[in-house]
Amino acid sequence: MIFIQETEPTLKRGIWIKHSKKEIQHVRAFDKIPEITKEYIWETDAGLSTIPYKFNLGYRTPIIGDYIYLFGADADLTGGAEADRTAACRYNYKTDTFETLSSSPQTTERAAIAAVGTNIYIVGGGPDNASANKTIYRYDTLTDTYDLIYTLSYPYTLNEVVPYGTDLYIFSTYAANGNGYSYKLNTLTNAVSGITQVPFNMKYGNGVLVKDKIYLWGGWANTNALFRYDPAKNSYTQFRNLPFAHGGCGGSFVIDDYIYIFNGTNFVIYDTVSNEYIHQQTLPESLPSAIVLLPTTDKIQVLCFGTTTDLNKIGRLTIDLEQFEQDTLVICTDGDLKTQLYNDAYLEGALKILFKNVALYSNNTYNFNLESYYGNGTEWIPITEKFIE
Repeated sequence: MIFIQETEPTLKRGIWIKHSKKEIQHVRAFDKIPEITKEYIWETDAGLSTIPYKFNLGYRTPIIGDYIYLFGADADLTGGAEADRTAACRYNYKTDTFETLSSSPQTTERAAIAAVGTNIYIVGGGPDNASANKTIYRYDTLTDTYDLIYTLSYPYTLNEVVPYGTDLYIFSTYAANGNGYSYKLNTLTNAVSGITQVPFNMKYGNGVLVKDKIYLWGGWANTNALFRYDPAKNSYTQFRNLPFAHGGCGGSFVIDDYIYIFNGTNFVIYDTVSNEYIHQQTLPESLPSAIVLLPTTDKIQVLCFGTTTDLNKIGRLTIDLEQFEQDTLVICTDGDLKTQLYNDAYLEGALKILFKNVALYSNNTYNFNLESYYGNGTEWIPITEKFIE
């Protein structure tokens, strides 16, 4: 939302330009739309070290410190060795080196994996049938050892686990009798308790934590459903559907309030505050589910383990934030709407990432150096020449 008025708007979201044109309250058109696709650099082979085995369906690859941990692979799909099903290694992204770890006591292919502190939890895994694992193993990264901490009542495979504090939330819709069962694991006591079952087919689905809520989407049924789970209330709320059907495995990561969602060649950015998809594009190659956001500051850099062209390779997706900026956001008024209309949510998200300045375009004249602000929901923040949140 864009406010153009002298007085401070009560709703502190969007853009406020302090200007006398009081008759203009909600302007949605703007110029200098960035050609975002040109700022994304995808490398099928990033020239990094080779993965020690053919890596496929490593559903999650936790990062702890300088290390990214890889567990298991589906040997049936990769044509790899039988030992790949229990293999484990870790990759130091700073030194570009792999280190072999102790093999898992059981197959970890298709397992749901997440880190809490220096421990990694491996839930289920195995074939896509009733013979899948029922176990929860804890892998200690400090001692390179595994401990069986719980045995579930039903097999789990191709499902999702999401850490929240010291708890681990387990979401599933596959079990031997065709039903689904979801749980919360207290990693301090190893106690497991049931939670409300996820209301859609989560098999092959994804989930992430954003602040104190868990977002869940996708699944076996090629669904575009997206739900938010509230751990405090143990309840689900359906939100805006994905702009594509999310079937099979996919990767994701979170930056601030935004969820970056990948599925095949589909890529969208979801704004959890506005409940809008602020960016969508098609990537040149399908990304695997095992993607890891590196903790860099000058750019968004994602490593992808096991590319579609070579399961031993590491791919890399890079977004350079400096190149991603545009000089000026131009807001058009007075009937001079010479650009395509875009929704408010896209504009808010684009400003936070892309623009340094704001200009008002009216009667064929650009008015720069306006007193303008960005609203984050609680306060108005001045937009300066180097404004990037």
